[in-house]
Amino acid sequence: MNHLNSMSTFAHHDQVLLWATQKRPLSFPITDHIEWQRSLELAHAHAVIPQLHQALKQTDIEISAIFMTQLASLQRGIALENMKLTAELIHITKELDSNKLPYLSIKGPALSQTLYQDITTRQICDLDILVDEKELKAVADILLDQGYQTVLPYKLLENDGFRALDNDFTFLHHHKKIMIELHWKLFPSRHHMPLDFKRLYQERAHVTLQKHPIKVLSNEDNLLYLSLHASKHLFEQLKWLCDIDRLIRDNKEMDFFALYSKAHSLQVQEPFILALQMSKTLYNTPLPTLIDTKMTPRTELLLKKSLQYFTNDFTTLDEGSKKRLRLLFLQELNGDKQNRFLALFIYLFKPSSVDYIYYDFPKDLTFLYPFLRPIRLFKKYLLREKI
Repeated sequence: MNHLNSMSTFAHHDQVLLWATQKRPLSFPITDHIEWQRSLELAHAHAVIPQLHQALKQTDIEISAIFMTQLASLQRGIALENMKLTAELIHITKELDSNKLPYLSIKGPALSQTLYQDITTRQICDLDILVDEKELKAVADILLDQGYQTVLPYKLLENDGFRALDNDFTFLHHHKKIMIELHWKLFPSRHHMPLDFKRLYQERAHVTLQKHPIKVLSNEDNLLYLSLHASKHLFEQLKWLCDIDRLIRDNKEMDFFALYSKAHSLQVQEPFILALQMSKTLYNTPLPTLIDTKMTPRTELLLKKSLQYFTNDFTTLDEGSKKRLRLLFLQELNGDKQNRFLALFIYLFKPSSVDYIYYDFPKDLTFLYPFLRPIRLFKKYLLREKI
């Protein structure tokens, strides 16, 4: 298998980001002409501004003072935002602990502390908390008591169909300007990436933030989750691959045979292997031979496509274009033809909050939502019924 190991195949601004995020050697002198503003735009899109700022601060290269001032200002804003989110995560998890409600902090400040030993060096925009679906309403009520408001109607959380097909619910604190994504599953059902909360919680680890223990995924489960998450999003942000690379380098004792067996049993081995190979290609991530031997011609093709999207600046496309490309990519990533068809059908006819409220089926009939959505839209737009 041939990996893209030569940095010369990447544009200069891409090389700068790869160099800044993991200190990979450049194929050109950094004193050459570089479109620094373009690099900054891409760093923002890939959520790696802290790494770019730190890398350029530590070099003896002459860089525009105006550019460095701009970069430093952005980094200060990120640091302040991360500290605010960290304080809020500690506050919310203390509330959950006091109410004996199990949870797992996903990504966010806890991951930043785990991988970088610094909550300010990983760009964060919100908090993600995974809870037991049985305790979902209890956790939601705590957030409401803390001043959060729901984006969608609260009654959706009581709808079996909504919970069966979706995986998270957004809460906003308008005064604090903080968003919390409350998850009861890590992925929507249509992605066929089942990671069970009960097992994840049993194998949990802890990270200490300001002397407060935060419950998080184990290193192995974290690697599996980060890999599936990055593949699902078509590696839109380098930040996720940085996380994968750092997690592997910091845990040399990780049992990849057991991890692959777990991925295979969940039928997610392909996105798992793909993400690891993507990290290896961009960052020379040290992987065991086992991972290379599990590559298939189809995975090799998906890896080449992923690299093409990276070199074509996929992350800077408009949301509509990204949505279409992700759909096509996920269709290729899903090897099972039946699952591929169902995923496409659900994607095209994904129920909205109005559908859940309008029909309100019990959990055993959730499969009907996508089929009945076109009927509701027909009544609304062609028959002019008030729905």
